[in-house]
Amino acid sequence: MLDVGTSKVLREHRAAQERLMATMGDPYADRGRVFTRPMGEWLNPMQLTRAIKRLGEPNMTVRSLRHFHTSVALQADLNIVVVSKRLGHSNVSITSDIYAHSLPGWQRQAADAFAAAMEEDDTGDGKIRAIGG
Repeated sequence: MLDVGTSKVLREHRAAQERLMATMGDPYADRGRVFTRPMGEWLNPMQLTRAIKRLGEPNMTVRSLRHFHTSVALQADLNIVVVSKRLGHSNVSITSDIYAHSLPGWQRQAADAFAAAMEEDDTGDGKIRAIGG
């Protein structure tokens, strides 16, 4: 699923492709792809990377855009299962292994949980209690 703005841009792009197909006729190779070469042929992802570099982003690739999207989604607290499905990962553990560093507050949560486990309980007996104990 896409947001409304992205859907609108893609619909406009598809309409432009359809106008081009109508103009070009049979020579246009329509295979239902979103991004193509001028006559509808397959577009090598490296061509997109080169285009990004020409825009002044020498270290950015199509893959880095995927990582950026994922990191933003996780930092916005989107459920990791949903993110994993959007990425097409076969298992959520793949997403977790790659992007755990992007999960919001994970270091703070770990530190707070440890501190809570080390605090004395309210009986004042000085004993350290385990979490849930």
